[in-house]
Amino acid sequence: MVPPPFTMWVGEHDGVLVVRFAGRLESPWVDDVYRILVRRSPAALSLDLSALTDIDVLGLAALVAIRREVVAGGGRFVLQGACRTVRATFAAAGLDALEDDEPARGIGRVTELPSVGSRATRRSPTGAPKVA
Repeated sequence: MVPPPFTMWVGEHDGVLVVRFAGRLESPWVDDVYRILVRRSPAALSLDLSALTDIDVLGLAALVAIRREVVAGGGRFVLQGACRTVRATFAAAGLDALEDDEPARGIGRVTELPSVGSRATRRSPTGAPKVA
């Protein structure tokens, strides 16, 4: 069975690495997501989950590990926009506080990422279909 599509957009806005997930963050893409985000060693990371429809336990573990790496390096981490399904997964895992109600100072909500071809990268790990 082929998992539903997953896409991530990566861009920068005012010195903040901004990442937007769409689709389902599941085990086939978790290693790639972790590697891509941790390798960049951002001083500030904002994860927008507003287009994420679901997340499995490995996806959740990846978010926790990414947060730990960013914070351990002295960086700022903001996770926002999770839908009810994703929030329920956070709650079931006892990680209700993982999502920020308000953006951290200096990391605002980003409504538009730079277009593809500028500093943004539209990426679909492991060749998964892109989500429009």
